[in-house]
Amino acid sequence: MASKFGPKFAVKARFVPDWNTPAQMKNATCVVEDSNGWALMLEMHNEIFLNQLSESANQWHWIFLAQVLKEDEESLFAFESLQQRNLFALIKELPSLGPKKAASILGKLGVEGVRALLFGENPKMFKVAGVGPKGLAQFAQGLQNNKQKFLPVLEANAESSIKAETPHLTEDQSKKASRSEAPKSRITLSPALLKGLERLGISSEDAFTLYQNIVNDGIDLSEMDQAALLQKMLMKWGDRGVRRAEFEGGV
Repeated sequence: MASKFGPKFAVKARFVPDWNTPAQMKNATCVVEDSNGWALMLEMHNEIFLNQLSESANQWHWIFLAQVLKEDEESLFAFESLQQRNLFALIKELPSLGPKKAASILGKLGVEGVRALLFGENPKMFKVAGVGPKGLAQFAQGLQNNKQKFLPVLEANAESSIKAETPHLTEDQSKKASRSEAPKSRITLSPALLKGLERLGISSEDAFTLYQNIVNDGIDLSEMDQAALLQKMLMKWGDRGVRRAEFEGGV
């Protein structure tokens, strides 16, 4: 099947509230208007980015696209950054995945989660709906088996961060620094913490999502204890509840 849109790499687009329903967003799809007036249906599995678009409705954003063609349909997978788009292109080629699972994994884990698994983080630390522990373990193994393909994409962001923070480094020094930098150790979700959250009405799946959102926010968890982590997660849960109430017309 040939593409209906032609090659699409990125579009400047805006979220149109009247074209989107909570059900669509819950299913990781949204409709945006591009700068040429075209309406595009996008698959967007990054909940944080999707919320950002909906909360800044009618503002223009660059959205990176990956087109997936099948015999009878064409899907547009949307990403916040070029790095995420490039990771998706690699992940979907791993065994037993495909584009939808690849987008779902990347949306839940984020770039930092993928990097952590590549460097040996326990897959049981993460949870992705529809994938399961065995699937995540296979994904982690696939990352490590293809480390040389993933490292350049993952290092691109680390290298630019190091250059921004330490402009006195030469280009060669920056590359060496980014390659030698492994992710910091992070506190894990203990069974006791998960049980405590369940008593408060927060499921294990939501708990892992909250944890990953905190990691994606760039918060350093290397020195945090369980009590401090619990406080962060409850604050994040409260913020999410407020956003949902506002979106659904609540008080």
